Amino acid sequence: NLDNDWLITLVDAEANTYFDGEIRFALTLSGIACADPTLNQKSKQDDFKETWRIINLIFDTNASTKLRVDDSLFRRGLLTYGDYSIWANSTHTLFFEGGKGYFNWRRMLRESLSVFAQLFNDLKVQGVGTSAEVNDFLEKAINNYRGITTDEDEHDEGAIICKCFGITDTKIKRAIRENKLKTVEEITFYTKAGGGCGACKVKLEDILNEELADMEREAKNAPMTTVQKVKKIEEALEKVINPMLKMDGGSCRLVDVDGNKVMIEFKGACSSCASSKNTLKGFVEPKIKELVHKDLEVVGV
Repeated sequence: NLDNDWLITLVDAEANTYFDGEIRFALTLSGIACADPTLNQKSKQDDFKETWRIINLIFDTNASTKLRVDDSLFRRGLLTYGDYSIWANSTHTLFFEGGKGYFNWRRMLRESLSVFAQLFNDLKVQGVGTSAEVNDFLEKAINNYRGITTDEDEHDEGAIICKCFGITDTKIKRAIRENKLKTVEEITFYTKAGGGCGACKVKLEDILNEELADMEREAKNAPMTTVQKVKKIEEALEKVINPMLKMDGGSCRLVDVDGNKVMIEFKGACSSCASSKNTLKGFVEPKIKELVHKDLEVVGV
C-alpha cells in the first residue's frame, strides 16, 4: 500500500537543489530515521512538512549557493549554536569555495547537521512564517549571545520561568495579554517558553490562569463607553423588558444616554398608565441595572 502523498513529498524534497541526493539532511532535521512510503507515517509526514516549510524560508530552491535570509546573519547565527567551524566574515574556511566565490551550504549541512537541527527546532517552536522573521530570530539570538539588550528586552525584567530559553514571567504575561492567549501551547508558540524540556509547563499553566482571571476582573470593572451602553440597553429592551410590557399592550424605547442616566419613553398602553412610574422604577430600571450596569439610573421622558 503505497502512500502517494508521502512519496510525492519526498520526491519533491529531493528535487530541491540543496538536497538532491542528500535527502537524509532534511529527514535528520525532522528527527526521522527512516521514511518509508509503504508505511503509515502520518506523524512523520507532518514533522517533515513543517521542517520543509522552514527549509524553504532559508534556502533558495533555485540555487545551492544562495539563501533567502541574510547570508552573514545566518552564519553568525550558527555561531551562537556552538558551531565554530564557520567564521562569520571569513573566506578562510573549508566551506568557502574561493575559486568560485560562494559559500558551500551543502557541505556545511553535511558537516554541521546537529547544529542545524538545534536551530530548526527553535525556529519551529518560535513559529516563524517568513524569511524576515527568520532574520529577526537570528538577530535576537546573536544579541542575546553577545549580551546586548534590545528595546524589547529592556521591559522584560522578571523571574525566569523557562530556563531553557531564559523567558521571564513578565514576557509571558505580556504575550498573554497582547495576543489574547488561552493555552500553554499558544504561550510556547509566541514566546518559546515550555518548548525545551517542558519542566516549566506547570508554572506556565498557573501564570496563564492567574492572568486570565485578572483580565476578566479588569474587563468587568472597566468603564463602558456610551456606544457599549446603548447597544446593551437596546438588547435588554428587545429581549427582556419589552416582551413583558407587551403582555399588557405597552412597550418602551431608548431615547438617550447621558453618562449613567438612561432616558426611556413608554409607548402604547404604558404611555398613559397611572402605574408607569412604578413600572419604570420597579421593573425597567432594576432589569437594566442587572443586565447592563449597576450604576445606571433610568428616567422617563
